[in-house]
Amino acid sequence: LANLYSPWASRLEDGFSCRRFSQRQLGFVGIGPLCMVFAASFDYRRLETLALPLFILSIVLLLLVPIIGKEVGGAKRWIPLGIINLQPSEVAKITVMIMGAKMLAKGKGAMGWLEFFKVLGMGMIPCLFVFLQPDLGTSIIIIAILGGMILFRGVKAPIVKLGLLLLLLSPLFIWKGVYPNLKPYQQQRIKSF
Repeated sequence: LANLYSPWASRLEDGFSCRRFSQRQLGFVGIGPLCMVFAASFDYRRLETLALPLFILSIVLLLLVPIIGKEVGGAKRWIPLGIINLQPSEVAKITVMIMGAKMLAKGKGAMGWLEFFKVLGMGMIPCLFVFLQPDLGTSIIIIAILGGMILFRGVKAPIVKLGLLLLLLSPLFIWKGVYPNLKPYQQQRIKSF
């Protein structure tokens, strides 16, 4: 709270008040420990049965964004819920991990092509909706998380080779090929990186 207050303190003499930010943060300080206690007491094995309903819920929320979403900075990413705004792409990150874990836990040994495409296809569904918001960064994060989970489970060598080749060639396709309509700020981020 002190760190939040300090940058704004110099503007108080101009009539700017940071009370709203401090009060909001104080609310999060109160909610945080409650969430921590809930998470610590929740049996994570129940997530296996909740994986599909949570995944479907996240897809529904992503579908609602263009319809009832709040536009900020030229992108619709938030669903207003009164005192708070919900960002469905953040929900999708979690549900893709849960659903991915459920799918990956079923098999044994290195994955073949069919299982690989099933898991990847599941992750691509929310990524497409997030990408259309437009939110390239979050869609890349979702795929990167799922990719890490897939590699941890293990895949056969030809899949790894194809994946590396596509990863190396993807900038060419994204920049000038299949989807050349990257926004200027997205192109600038790639150039900076």
